[in-house]
Amino acid sequence: MHKMRVLEHPLLSIWISRFALEHLVSLPPQVEQHEKQMLIDEYFKAFARNVRREVHSSKLIVPRANYRMAVTKIIFLDILTVLPVPTSPNTWKVRLTLNYKELTYGTKWVETTDIESVCKSLGIPPTSMLPDGTPKYTLPALIDNTYTPPAVLSDSNPIIEYLERTYTDPDSSRAVCPPASRALHAIFEYHVAQSITAQLLPVMVMHMYDKKTPRDRIHFRQRTEAAFGKKLEDIELKGKDREEHWNKIERAFDLIATSMRARSGAGELFTGSNLSLADCTLGGLLLALRYDSPDEAWMKVSSWSNGKWIRYMAALSKWTAVE
Repeated sequence: MHKMRVLEHPLLSIWISRFALEHLVSLPPQVEQHEKQMLIDEYFKAFARNVRREVHSSKLIVPRANYRMAVTKIIFLDILTVLPVPTSPNTWKVRLTLNYKELTYGTKWVETTDIESVCKSLGIPPTSMLPDGTPKYTLPALIDNTYTPPAVLSDSNPIIEYLERTYTDPDSSRAVCPPASRALHAIFEYHVAQSITAQLLPVMVMHMYDKKTPRDRIHFRQRTEAAFGKKLEDIELKGKDREEHWNKIERAFDLIATSMRARSGAGELFTGSNLSLADCTLGGLLLALRYDSPDEAWMKVSSWSNGKWIRYMAALSKWTAVE
């Protein structure tokens, strides 16, 4: 095929042919032959635009062009709750990315109590070390069996960066976290973590507790009470102190809304209509608030910033499916 001339390296030509065949195998049988040929043509054009060499575990990583045609074999580990949806902002970050990229994946639900044992059994690395040197295991985690050997990752940002490298969209405007923007995203994540996430426990602790499974409620109570030296019920603010604390959180959201208005172009998201890492971070937090506390937190947030967050969540809704 004349398309092979896009790359002179014979090994890369073999890889291109193999990936093209994988795409065809994954297509439904009702797809006509001429449509398959069009898809092959699209594959090679996209590959020629996007192929690049990247050092990762001393191997060549070849981006999949128009990967949405293929079936991926991804296992996504998320935290089980009493609801039919997750309530973790960090696992939502990855789920939004998977849905946005239209990747095929299955969810393995894990109770918080079992995260360490499950991760160890699956060879998933810890996300950090405790002060005493003990490995700390958290979710999200992801196992991608699409390629050999499988990719096994933990922590939301490394997972999203892996998905960006491995399943690069031919349309560069759809990149979730372009390398040039990572410093800005890091600053934004720091603001959200300090100004919003770190402030939530005194007004959200009992909402969070109620959405956990019975086993995880015991674990959550023991861990949180040990950290604060008081009962959960005493950690939670009440009355005037509670309202003042919500007002503080509202100001942090207003600052984000004001910053987003400075951007030009249509669309409610940070970059318009496409998803960015900032949207995964903020959207994951808003989804957690909506599901953990629909009758307080979400009612408050939805009334802030002239209804901005209602419009924002409507724009995000196309990527919030939970299979």
